[in-house]
Amino acid sequence: MIEIIAAYLPVKDALNLRRVSRAFVPLFSSQRFWAKRFSIGGNRGFFFEAYETQAPEPRDWRSLYHLTNRAHLSPALRNRERVWLLNRSLAKKLALKWNDWSSLRPIPRKLPGCRWEEVHEGLLSNGQYILRGHEGLRYHKQETSMPSCLSRIGVSIIRDGKTSYVAGIHIIADDGLEIHLGYTARANIVFTDVSHVKGTIPSIGPNGIHALQILGCPDEGARTNRLVFKNPIAALSAGFDGYKMVCLAICGKKKNLTGRLRQYNRLLNDSLWLPCVPDPDVYLNETSFMSYYASKNEFKPMCWIKFGGHGGSYLRSLTGVSVVLDSCKPVSIEFDYADENIPLECRRLFRYRHKKKMRTVKFAIDGPGGELSREYTLPGIV
Repeated sequence: MIEIIAAYLPVKDALNLRRVSRAFVPLFSSQRFWAKRFSIGGNRGFFFEAYETQAPEPRDWRSLYHLTNRAHLSPALRNRERVWLLNRSLAKKLALKWNDWSSLRPIPRKLPGCRWEEVHEGLLSNGQYILRGHEGLRYHKQETSMPSCLSRIGVSIIRDGKTSYVAGIHIIADDGLEIHLGYTARANIVFTDVSHVKGTIPSIGPNGIHALQILGCPDEGARTNRLVFKNPIAALSAGFDGYKMVCLAICGKKKNLTGRLRQYNRLLNDSLWLPCVPDPDVYLNETSFMSYYASKNEFKPMCWIKFGGHGGSYLRSLTGVSVVLDSCKPVSIEFDYADENIPLECRRLFRYRHKKKMRTVKFAIDGPGGELSREYTLPGIV
């Protein structure tokens, strides 16, 4: 039983279980455990012939596993591994089942008091693809009205390299009626029990939608409250490319706001945010972002960080600010503290991949002495 469980875990995680329970100690010397790594679904699956063919003498699977480590592979075997991983990803996409219109419900022509709100990935503009090297992409749109009483709602997840996307939406009413939009990934569907839906907080990336609320991988994209409504939603519409969801629109009733509160609500709830939507108690200087509203139809997430901590409790520990530049473009802002216990989420704004040509500009701050900084000038940047 232990070997069966361990077969579904990465090697590192499975072997680390030996520190938790003695029952997992025999895994390291188990030939069956190591042999399973060479099966079609294992991380040595590119060498599947070793698993599917019989040898004259019993194989030492643990030794073979280490001999096929990437550091020991010849260029030919490295290329074989690369092609194998690409084919595995392609096979999962080819296994997706497209859901036709048969399960969808018609949307009434008039929905009093309701309005549509939409989010989409970076390749869409006003519902159309911007053909910048993406001429091969196709766009499918499906829409449905929502049942008044629900039982469950779920999403199909498809992995694409190191990230994952929502491939389809599945809605089950309390009377058993099923509605399916987009694709179905039978091996990877996640459901949650609900009685009604007042919208969702999606996670959107430049190439597609990663999650709806907690269904999917919400940490991989920008988030927004744009699709959150006052009452249960009336209808939804979704757009898909060849294997994933790229846009989502929801129809429902919004709260009536006036004056300054409406402007603040627009910045807080309509914008795309990284790493998450700010709490309502975070003061946002909405007058500084008036030009941002013109780009609501584009994928331009706003990034924020609470580097001072709650009520400015971390400011006395702040010793410096570092700006990481790629050429003349800032790609990250990092905050240095004298206190090592400051949470990681308060230390860095923006995520980036390091490049050799990047440079870092540092500004010292005497936080313990109460220094107040109003402005920083980066050399070479207007």
